[in-house]
Amino acid sequence: MKSFELNDISYLSVPLPDDITRAKENGDFTLAEELIHQKLHFDKTSQTVKRRLEGELAVLTALKEDQFPYNQQEAQKMLEEAFINVKPEETKELIRTNNVEWIYKKGQVYFHRRFVENLVKTRRDYYQRYRYEEENSIDNERQTELDDNIREMKKHGSRRAKIRLKQSIAPKMPISAQEAPFLAHLPLPRNNNHIKHSEILSTKGAVLEVADTNACQRTIAYQTESHEDLFFEVEHSYEIEANYYDLFKVMETQKDFPRELSKEEQKMFQNELAEKSPHILFTDFLYKLLAELTTKDVTLLEKAYKIYEFVTTQVNYSYMKEYFTIPNLNDL
Repeated sequence: MKSFELNDISYLSVPLPDDITRAKENGDFTLAEELIHQKLHFDKTSQTVKRRLEGELAVLTALKEDQFPYNQQEAQKMLEEAFINVKPEETKELIRTNNVEWIYKKGQVYFHRRFVENLVKTRRDYYQRYRYEEENSIDNERQTELDDNIREMKKHGSRRAKIRLKQSIAPKMPISAQEAPFLAHLPLPRNNNHIKHSEILSTKGAVLEVADTNACQRTIAYQTESHEDLFFEVEHSYEIEANYYDLFKVMETQKDFPRELSKEEQKMFQNELAEKSPHILFTDFLYKLLAELTTKDVTLLEKAYKIYEFVTTQVNYSYMKEYFTIPNLNDL
């Protein structure tokens, strides 16, 4: 990949030519790639569109791999193996109710590789029908641990912990030397009011840079020219303290809570409040949805709760395809 494909994805906000869009939406990725290469070699294609097309080649590569491997018949069989009381053609019902992630491949529906796990995690009725009790018991233990943690925080007002993590990254398939240089990032915690004493304990691989502890999106970056040594690892630790706030009580008691940010706050948080092309764009749809959920006379806290309530009750969580393959996350 070229360097901008690794670090600059803003070009993904550029619309694709109509013919490529039609081929992609029908799942004919081979035709889409042929159309892209044709336009890349056409002298009158602008550099902006060429960058978009080069990026789309990477998107199509991700979609062609193992993201959506199961056709409808295979998915139905997997449902019957994983759950009890599965109805004939239940996969069609899941599509109609928007409870599975799917795409077209040459006009045929294909399901996301983790659609069964997604149903277990997000649909209680499927969770209760799941055949594999051992995996359910692990989820139950995690939920019990989470509930216990919430009770402790409510009781004491906060909780402190020291976390030690080991993270690694490596390619899933062989990569040729012609694709060098190779750049990889692993996330690291940044210092703030909740996290401190961040420390890197060990690394594996050629470290290019460790971002400052106050960086907005802190990572450790690795870079190498060798295609035979693409395993990167970091072990690190940090301390975290989280406070418990009863926001319902705040909404009930603090009727004078601000209704808009002050100019100083707007300046302070201008980076966090700005668009981040291509994934975070303030579209007309987003403004209309905000107007539907809130009014001008609500406080900032009430507005935040209305948005939170909408997301948690009306938006289906899903194990999705790779984020960089989605042009705009806001319109999902």
